Amino acid sequence: MEIKTGSADVEAWNILEGPRVTLDASWPALKPCRFCNHTTGVLTGPKGPHADGVRCEKCYRHIGWLPPAYHGDSASDMSLIED
Repeated sequence: MEIKTGSADVEAWNILEGPRVTLDASWPALKPCRFCNHTTGVLTGPKGPHADGVRCEKCYRHIGWLPPAYHGDSASDMSLIED
């Protein structure tokens, strides 16, 4: 998936897929977006040593990485947003 991070011309088809989470600062990677102050993020899946990436749902910018310990059973501690 190509994401034009921070670009105003992000295509409508370029929507992030993944569980939505509330960016409530309950973990360092779950702070509100520092670029647009939006409070909903999208988990983008594991990569390398990281459990999940977190991107802003509004501006698509990378917010942070969740630690490996967060992956698995501890995911129930997240503030998942039901669709």
